[in-house]
Amino acid sequence: MSTKTQTASAMGDAKTRDDELPPISTLPDLAAVELAVRSTSPRASVAALVPVAVDADHVPPFSQSAVVLLLNFLLNMTFFIIVPTSAAYANQLGASTWFSGLTIGISTLIAGLFLVPFSKRYNRVYRFPMLFSSACILVGEVVYALAGAADTAWLMFVGRVILGAGFVSWMYVKKYMTDAAVVGTHKRTMMAACLVTTQVGGMAVGPFIGGLLSKQVRPMDDEHRIWNGFTASGWLMAGIFGGFFALTWFVFVDPVQLVPNSQLELGALPATQPKMTADAPSEPTLRSMVRELNGAQKFSVLTMCWFSMVNFLVLGAWEANIPVFGQLRFGWSEYNAGNVIALGGLATMPILFALVFAARHVQDRLILAAGLLFGLLGLSLHMGSLESPAHSAVARLGMLHSLNFGSFFTSWFLVALGYNMLTTVTLSLLSKQVPAKYNGLTSTVIQLSNYSGRISGALWGSTIYQVGQFSIVSLELAVTLIGTFLIGFMWRKMDVQRG
Repeated sequence: MSTKTQTASAMGDAKTRDDELPPISTLPDLAAVELAVRSTSPRASVAALVPVAVDADHVPPFSQSAVVLLLNFLLNMTFFIIVPTSAAYANQLGASTWFSGLTIGISTLIAGLFLVPFSKRYNRVYRFPMLFSSACILVGEVVYALAGAADTAWLMFVGRVILGAGFVSWMYVKKYMTDAAVVGTHKRTMMAACLVTTQVGGMAVGPFIGGLLSKQVRPMDDEHRIWNGFTASGWLMAGIFGGFFALTWFVFVDPVQLVPNSQLELGALPATQPKMTADAPSEPTLRSMVRELNGAQKFSVLTMCWFSMVNFLVLGAWEANIPVFGQLRFGWSEYNAGNVIALGGLATMPILFALVFAARHVQDRLILAAGLLFGLLGLSLHMGSLESPAHSAVARLGMLHSLNFGSFFTSWFLVALGYNMLTTVTLSLLSKQVPAKYNGLTSTVIQLSNYSGRISGALWGSTIYQVGQFSIVSLELAVTLIGTFLIGFMWRKMDVQRG
């Protein structure tokens, strides 16, 4: 065969192979390949591939949202179930009433320590934090219940420390309901109202069950150190969270499905890619958020963080204070105190549940203003019935006839209603004012504010012997008034879309 013939044959074969190859336009762009592959750096977020936001009216599947709402209910039930009995439990183990407040509040401090590393490692992952929380609370409740057998109040403290790691999920239940990949902007206030309804349910059912167990189960004595009225709540919640762990394991799935590096194939990429003119956006950080937000948005973050702290400071202080104050003024037992706490919470539930449906028609700022009004009325009524620091001193509370059960319960109802209404809109309002990419960061700072309020409230409400009831209410009123002034400055900027 001649050289000319061989050359022609080779050119024909090459042309045939070229015809078999796909057009260059169908091959993935190199920049797109680089953007699709997740970083293998240990500092890289597990959620580097972020889906687009869902429709404005989108809500998550019922089975998934039900698990999240149930967890929110159980977290609040767990936190408050020991409120009626913790002071008596600590006293019987040789500790002071103030120590019982520390035992209640320390769990939120521990949760705050876990919050930042968890928010970085599990940015858009919910299932593992929920399983982790269930396991920690189960172990913590068992340790708390064993304090009676060990005859030391410090084991109460250790149990609540372990349990506190599980409260890191408080951030995830709130974050889930404001995640742009899970809930649409028109439904966030509605879903936040569902969260608050289950929150109040847990705050009411927890103290009621705790008080009921203290009455129905045998008292703690030398023969009954493991199962008694003080430890029964720990064993009960340990069993409940064991069941919730199984429920989460089999039912709940993360809303964001990530693509592992090993499964990434070029053929799965789009046929055409726009030309990339800049590097891929980096993971949002607190520094970048501060740099990007304008002055009004920064002030909004500050205001919502302040109210998140104030809400749980006041609610936590009242729930820690009611058993001690009720025993001094009215002679209540743990069972009576638990019933009063529960009744106040349950009385607010119809109104808070109505917010689920009213949220689509009422502006967030109006809900905020109504909550402020109810909360301030409740605090002012209680302060007026105390008359003065001298008249409301611990030694004279039993003779304070201006403060009867009717006025006290009305104050508690207004406080529970007002501050729970405020918790409805803090995160949902912020999510509508700040870009969606910062949802994780805003959820973290809001939850840190919640934790600071919870531990401060639990401690402050237990200091009746140290500072007196009048001083306790005065501080609650002062921090609320500061928040009122902040809202006044932000009122026009809070005119955001409903829902």
